[in-house]
Amino acid sequence: MIQSLPLIGMPAAYAAGGTGTGQVVAVLDTGARLTHEHLSTRIVEGACYNRVGSWVPSTSRCPGGAGSATTLESGDDCTSSTWLGCGHGTHLASTAAGFVANPGSGVPPHGVAPDARIMSTNVFSLFHQDTGYCGRLPGGYTHCLLTWQSDQIAALERVYARRTARAFAAVNMSLGDGQYFSACTADPRRWIVQELTNVGIAVVASAGNDGSNYSIRAPACIPEVIAVGSTTKSDERSSFSNWGSLVDIAAPGSSINAAFISGTSNSHYAHLSGTSMAAPHVAGAFASVRAAYPTATIIQIRNALRDTGTAISSAGSTIPRINVDAAIDSLSASACPYDDHLTLQNTSVTSPAFYGACRTITAGPAFVVTATGDATFRAGQRISLRPGFAVRAGGRFRAEIEPGLASHPEASGQSSIRVNPTDGSVAGLAQASEQDRAGTGTLSRISVGSGRWWAPTVGYAPEREGPETTRASEPAGTLDGGTANSPEHDGPTPRGLTAMPGDGSVALRWETVSEADGYHVYWSQDPGIHPFTAASYEGFLGNVPDARAIVADLENDREYVFVVTATRGGRESAASIEVAAIPEAGPVLVAGRYRLDALDAPTVVDLDTGLEWRRCALGQQWDGAACTGSAGTYSHAEAQQATAAFNRSRASEEPAWRLPEIGELRGLVYCTSGTPAHFPDGTGCWGSHGIPTLEPTVFPTSSTAGGWFWSRSIHTDGQAWGVDFNRGQALSYQMSAGSGVRLVRPLSMLPPSPIATPEERGE
Repeated sequence: MIQSLPLIGMPAAYAAGGTGTGQVVAVLDTGARLTHEHLSTRIVEGACYNRVGSWVPSTSRCPGGAGSATTLESGDDCTSSTWLGCGHGTHLASTAAGFVANPGSGVPPHGVAPDARIMSTNVFSLFHQDTGYCGRLPGGYTHCLLTWQSDQIAALERVYARRTARAFAAVNMSLGDGQYFSACTADPRRWIVQELTNVGIAVVASAGNDGSNYSIRAPACIPEVIAVGSTTKSDERSSFSNWGSLVDIAAPGSSINAAFISGTSNSHYAHLSGTSMAAPHVAGAFASVRAAYPTATIIQIRNALRDTGTAISSAGSTIPRINVDAAIDSLSASACPYDDHLTLQNTSVTSPAFYGACRTITAGPAFVVTATGDATFRAGQRISLRPGFAVRAGGRFRAEIEPGLASHPEASGQSSIRVNPTDGSVAGLAQASEQDRAGTGTLSRISVGSGRWWAPTVGYAPEREGPETTRASEPAGTLDGGTANSPEHDGPTPRGLTAMPGDGSVALRWETVSEADGYHVYWSQDPGIHPFTAASYEGFLGNVPDARAIVADLENDREYVFVVTATRGGRESAASIEVAAIPEAGPVLVAGRYRLDALDAPTVVDLDTGLEWRRCALGQQWDGAACTGSAGTYSHAEAQQATAAFNRSRASEEPAWRLPEIGELRGLVYCTSGTPAHFPDGTGCWGSHGIPTLEPTVFPTSSTAGGWFWSRSIHTDGQAWGVDFNRGQALSYQMSAGSGVRLVRPLSMLPPSPIATPEERGE
């Protein structure tokens, strides 16, 4: 780093305020040596996520062998000289934001962002060479460190959960697997990457060390991830670096000297090479730029780094190598002048007032524009008026969307208030929609877009106004004069409506209304009028017999809102609460664990275990939304015969389906009390622990035959394992008894390995 930091312009960047002050970089890797001189004052938070279970071929490195931990110590690196991969995370953290007050000869005094802090998260589990996952290990090594995608998702969720406690500038993921020649839009990690991106936390990943001119690895291939290639100190492409149009940016990654592990030493350093070493240069650069310009968005920083970078050409592709000082200079006149997010409540506006945010403004409760008030909101993406927002008679309110403020992937077309760019504003929005014509009424949440705007008047008869659209849903505030009359509805309103997006579709579920003879589903791309009127929604699905539906033929990457009503004898209930979902191409991830290739898929992949399950018990049929028919009951011998027959009927499918192991089967169970916690041991789920069940979205109906499903024999004459779904216990049963069967099969799904290891080639 003594050479690489001047190369990317860090001395001048520090002079311009880019030291990383106030920023945090989250490093997801093998952990980082807490006591190393380069990191002991910089690591402020730790976490560990390593899969556990009898079906998992790895060993957890979290404290006590647990599946997760969030103590500072849980983010420590390993020291074993026989485990391939120890020290990798230490090197990355040192590169991004290390610092030592009195460096020895040849020791880098600091990383890219010396005043930033580090969250060290261990997502790498321990695999023995006999598991077959490590490949051929170099001499002297008995184990390797690899990472499960589900652990990476959990670690990213932890960063998201801690976003208000720590000012995260970036997440560094120097890891990967696979080979991708185009963007991997269906990667199961994408949803949480998008969540982080939407709150201004960049996810940076190494492109891979395959030397490919056209492909990169995952998660770097996720569209929202900053994919980083490697360059040498002489500004050439590193020979090992993946390259091409999928690589966003490049940084030095050849022979980088940073903190490393050597026994108990806290002052050891090593030269490593790889795109793993390039990525923390970019993660640190995000912290540097964000320190200089706290309101700069991810895309503004990325574009500044790309637009001011030194062009490195290879194999027909030119990729910019970052110049952080130039990027900071380029933002000096263009960065958004406001904070990303602004929340307003308990405020009385009595005179002209302006409120700005680069991304979102949320107003309410108790935000009131009085009769003498004149409030203007300006945001780059979304303005939300929540319950308790009000404009009194005579008061004025203007909502303005300025897309240039929120330069990020979700800015276009996804705003709660979307105002015509040629217009820029809707003057007197609340007053014009209500007070000037109707005099009194209830003002609901407002959103603008779709080429027209709707305004509730007395009686809630919708009226079209203006060039843009205002639609309302859920009471959000009142204008002076009380409330309007609402139409009569018949019967109980459906409750518990949930929406799960898929590829061009959304699956809806709700609680059954016992008196209903059917249901109606309504949807639109804008929130609807409240109280409900059918005319306020563009889509309709009638005569739905059960408390579930799949709405198909929707446009991907567009937000839709849904309500459902119950019908009885031709009369219709009031509408349910309104829920929103955004259909998206690719697989669906449920509960951070289960991957559905489509909402109507008959099988599901458990990312925790790499197993594929039939969603229905043997004997049932999948109709695209639920399991129909009766599950068969089988003795253990009959279960084996039925499984063989099932495989013969699907002779072309590989691998074959089989009965599950007891640990695999029990791993599906969780207890329903409070927030569902996956079944941890053999103590069961009775009493205060709730009742055992399966994830209902994944396994929508289950056999009640005995309440349990066969597992393999326990090698005791006449007995086999089963899981009692009435209590959640694993018990032995007589093989002659009858029970349900749930089939499973393994996938050829290996956990990804680190992009760089201590054995990586140098240059």
